[in-house]
Parts: sequence; C-alpha cells; structure tokens
Amino acid sequence: MANNAQFIYGGGGDLTLYDATNGWFNAGYLSDLELSDEPVRADSIRGQKVQFYSRHILTSEELQSHNALVAELNNRRNVEQTVYITSDDGALFTMSGVLINYGLKRPFNASDAHKTVITLQTGVEPTQEENLIGADGKFETDSNSDGLADNWTNSPAVSSVSIVTSHLSGEGNAQQISISAGNSGAVYYSKTAPFESPKKITFSAYIKANAASTFIMRISTYNYSGTLINSYDKTVTMSLSETTRQSHSVQIAESSGVRDVRCAIVGDGTNAADITMDNAQLEFGNLKDFRAA
Repeated sequence: MANNAQFIYGGGGDLTLYDATNGWFNAGYLSDLELSDEPVRADSIRGQKVQFYSRHILTSEELQSHNALVAELNNRRNVEQTVYITSDDGALFTMSGVLINYGLKRPFNASDAHKTVITLQTGVEPTQEENLIGADGKFETDSNSDGLADNWTNSPAVSSVSIVTSHLSGEGNAQQISISAGNSGAVYYSKTAPFESPKKITFSAYIKANAASTFIMRISTYNYSGTLINSYDKTVTMSLSETTRQSHSVQIAESSGVRDVRCAIVGDGTNAADITMDNAQLEFGNLKDFRAA
C-alpha cells in the first residue's frame, strides 16, 4: 500500500506538551506546524482487509537558539506525551500517546541559523475541536439527575438548575438556571485549551428569559497551576420571554501561559436571573454558526 500522507493542518499555532512525570511545557507559538495522517501498512487475507496501521505526524522547525524547547524535548524523548495545538484557524487539536523525535537541520548558507526539526508521532487519531464545549453545549445528558448537564458545574449560590425541553426548534434538552436577586452564583464549563500567544475567544448561547433577567457572561483564564489569571465580563439584560443568541468576545493577551479557559453564566450580585440556555459555544476567534464539535 502506498504511503500517501493525508494533510490535516498546516500553519501557525501554540504547541503545548504534557506528561505526568515532566508536567506541562508550553513551547509557545510555532509558525510552521504541519499535521498529517500517514498510512503505514494494511494487511489483507483473501482480499479482506483485517488490519490497518497509520501514524499521525506533527512536524515543525524552530531556531536552534530556542534552548528551553530543545532541553524539554530531550527530557521527554522517551515518555509518551499528550500534545495540544491551538491553531491559527481556531481549532484545538489534541494528540495522545505521542513520541518525540528531533534533530538538527543545517542551513545551506553558513551565516544562517541552525534549526531544530521537531517530529511528534502517534498511532492515536487526533481530536479536532472548534466548539470547545462540544456536545456538552446541547445539554442532552444529566447522568446523575441533579438538574445540571454533564460536565457543567454550578456554585452553591445558584438557586436552582434543571434540565428542560429546549426552546429551540426540534427535539432536545436545554439548561434552566435560576439565580435569586443579590446572589452571584455561577454555572460554568472549563476546558483545557493551552495557549500563550494572543487569542480572541467567544462565548455564545441561545438564551430565553423566563422572567426579566440580568446576568453576566464571563470568560476566565487559568494558568498551569489552575490559578485564575483574569476574568472578562459582559452584563446582559433580557426582558420576559425574550429569546436571542447572546455572545461575548474578548481579545486575550495574558502575561503568562494559559492552560484552561472557562465560560460561565453568573449572577450580577444585585438582580435576579431565570433563563434557559441551549447551543452553548466556546471558540477561538469571532462568533460563528453553532456546531456541536
């Protein structure tokens, strides 16, 4: 079988490595990432394919003077990594079971800097996410029947949460959130999506006001220790039965690397809010049409 690589992504992005022994390392922004799926071997018996092997390869070139990167690659060379790429086109790629290789690329001209050629390889299919909330933004599953959709969290100051029939066309569920006046409780979703270079992030949802409501749409960033870096708020006021897609966008340029991003509906500490939310989306870049992945 011919080894014809299938192109997945090419361009710039933030590259982050993780393993339990060495912890987190953000390599920063790399301008020439290339991710591809390369078939290696297919075995067949009497014309029936019984096994298929492929490897997913990420390559990049960085200046040899990037000593911190070279040292980290050397420490992690024989340890399987989880690799995160936040790409220029707004997608988050995650690769697991990754093995690292790197070498020195000598320039044609002696005056040019040497480069380190990085190769990251795994047999596990990379995941690609544009909506960082994914299917959890549809609120279809509440496994423990606590009124809150799976993988969402609420603080004690939220008066009540419940799964209800969606206010959008078609069948499905939505998340109802009630926050009494004077409270600043939150319902939130956290996602590991590491980055270091400036990024625009947008949080959106289709919201119906079950009563006159004022609340905050919040985007927060957390560092590699899980400590809050910053929160960015937008106050929203809706009238009874108003139904609309609400969105909040912010340009983020933190002084330290970001590991986790969180989106939240938060009480403003003064007014009451009683809303139903569906098709929630958290994405890099400008507001785009809803997608569940």
